[in-house]
Amino acid sequence: MSLPLPLPPCFSLKLRPIRVGSWRALGSGILRGLPICLASLAAAAQTGNAASAGAAGNNNPKGNSDYGYAVGLQLVQRVDDVLFGVDPISLAPLGNRHVSGVLVRVNASRPSPVLGYSHFVADCKKPLRMAIVATAQSPLDLAPQGSSARARYSAATAVVEDGVFSKTSMLDGSWAVAEFACDSTQRPARTAQIARELFERGGPSDMRTALCDLQTDGDRQTRQDVEVRFSDSEKVVAVNKQWLSSGRVTETEISFGSGPARWRIDRAAAEASLVHPGGKVMFVGSCVVRDAKP
Repeated sequence: MSLPLPLPPCFSLKLRPIRVGSWRALGSGILRGLPICLASLAAAAQTGNAASAGAAGNNNPKGNSDYGYAVGLQLVQRVDDVLFGVDPISLAPLGNRHVSGVLVRVNASRPSPVLGYSHFVADCKKPLRMAIVATAQSPLDLAPQGSSARARYSAATAVVEDGVFSKTSMLDGSWAVAEFACDSTQRPARTAQIARELFERGGPSDMRTALCDLQTDGDRQTRQDVEVRFSDSEKVVAVNKQWLSSGRVTETEISFGSGPARWRIDRAAAEASLVHPGGKVMFVGSCVVRDAKP
C-alpha cells in the first residue's frame, strides 16, 4: 500500500475582502505543491460564497451580506481522501452552549467541485455532540429561505430546541468540526492556530504516537520516523496527519491499509510489518512508541 504523504503547513484558503461579485483568490495555499488543485478549490469556494452573498442580501442580522467580507476556509481534519473545513465567518453562538456554522467537504485529490456544504449545530458541552441541519452541493440550498445568516440562525435555533444531537466521531469529521467551532468561538483571534493544531495534533486525550520506519509496497526506499498516531479508547489511527478508516487498534497491535497488503505494528515488539493477505511479510521496520500528549 502507498503511505499517506503529509500536507504542507498551510491550511487556510483566503479571499480578498472586496465587493460581492468580484471575488479573487489571494493565492495562499491549502495544498501548496498542487497548484492546479488549489486554483480549482479557490474557484469552487469563490463561486459558492459569492452566490451565497448575492442571495443573502440584507437578511444578515449583522447588516452585511452573508459572505460579503474576507472568507478563510480553515481545514481541521483529513479522513482518507476527504478534507473537512469550516468557514469561521459562518460561526454563530446560540446561547452559552451551542454554535452554528457551515462545514465544507473537499476531495484532497480533486478539490473542484467541492463535495458539499453542511449547516451544523455543535453542542459544546463535553462530550461533544453535533447535529446536521442541512447538506447541499451549493451553499444556496442550505436553508429553504436561502443561505443567509438569518435563515441559518432560525433553522439552527429550531434544532437546539428539538435537542436532536449525535455523538461526534473521529472518522466523519464531526469531532474536529465541533471542537473547532466551540474553541474558535471562544478565541476568535486564534482561529488559524486552532485549526492548525486540530489538523496536526487533534484527537482523543489518550492519543499516542509511534514513529516507525515504513516502506511503500513495491518500493525499496524506506521512510524513517513515519508518524502513526492512535487511540485505544476510540480505536482510530492517523498516519502522517491523515485519519484512516481502515485503521484498527487492539491491545497487541495497530494496523492499517486499504490495499491487499496491511501494515501491522506489534506493540510489544515495537516492529512494523507489511503483510500480504497470504501472510507473507514483505518488510519489517522498527518503531518507537511514545505518548502524543504530556
